[in-house]
Amino acid sequence: MTTDQEIALSIAISFGVIVLLAGLGATAIIAIGWSEREENNAGETAAALPPGILIKRALARTCPICGRGAMFSSYWEMRKVCPSCGAQFWKNEGEWVGPAVIDYAVAAAVAVVTWTVLAFAGANWIVQLAFPIVAAFASGIAAIPWTRSLWTLFLFLNGEMGSRQTPPA
Repeated sequence: MTTDQEIALSIAISFGVIVLLAGLGATAIIAIGWSEREENNAGETAAALPPGILIKRALARTCPICGRGAMFSSYWEMRKVCPSCGAQFWKNEGEWVGPAVIDYAVAAAVAVVTWTVLAFAGANWIVQLAFPIVAAFASGIAAIPWTRSLWTLFLFLNGEMGSRQTPPA
């Protein structure tokens, strides 16, 4: 094993430990939110919905409350309210920060994994620099709708989603 490969391996292992700890932290945050959830204005609670259904709704990018309304009107544009039940997805201005941090983490993880693979493959330094940058950018962009959807699920579990309004016509 060359010195570059040893360095790549040690960075990959370190990154793996960081990802593991971050995953444990995220699990703890969700568990705390789950245990402290409150009823939303319609009387439906997160407890009434199995976790699998909620995750399925988040991955499908639909409303965590009703599961019918699409959260996005296009790939880039998230609706303010559910077109089906009228639930307000993000009621606070700073709600974009959570998904942005997750997007950054996804991009960083993809960059490190790409670089590690290229370092082990013995690629030259230009390839080791260019490919992770492109991969990080593409994965960060690709993750945007799902991170917003998962963040909205997190807000729902914590009782932080806005109240239901009259559904738009």
